[in-house]
Amino acid sequence: MNRHMPLLALVAALSFTAGLLARFPVALAAEPTTGDLLTEIRTLQTKVAALETSVTTTRTGPTLKQTVANLQSQLNAIGQVLTISSTGVQLKTAGNITLEAGSNMLLKAMGDSALTAGVTLAASAGSTVNISGKGATSVSGSYVRLNGGTKPVAVQGGTSATVTVP
Repeated sequence: MNRHMPLLALVAALSFTAGLLARFPVALAAEPTTGDLLTEIRTLQTKVAALETSVTTTRTGPTLKQTVANLQSQLNAIGQVLTISSTGVQLKTAGNITLEAGSNMLLKAMGDSALTAGVTLAASAGSTVNISGKGATSVSGSYVRLNGGTKPVAVQGGTSATVTVP
């Protein structure tokens, strides 16, 4: 037997063990101590504090209190012109009121309806104006002028035209 054989076996065993330790260091590592964990926690706290100082947040826009105050002010303004109750809705203002629809608009009442103007009531259409009633249709005024008063009320071939003078 070679006298260097036990030495070669020892070198091979050490080499194998070193290879294992390099390959699987966690498996043979010792558990961290409380001191190691406290040091790690302090290090992480320092890193978090550094991140918090480098990141700033800026609030944009009004605060919640300002938003609530703005909405309350708008609600009060609406309450000045709009009254809603169980018996009806009233829209009233000293200024103008405009209703505008992008398509069709229908005003409908199950009972009587009236349009009243303090000075002039005008109706116009880009195409046709129809005024009709299932019963009598009445047009009255201190004087009634049709077609601006420049053209006859009835044309040749018309069936009838009645003009009542008060």
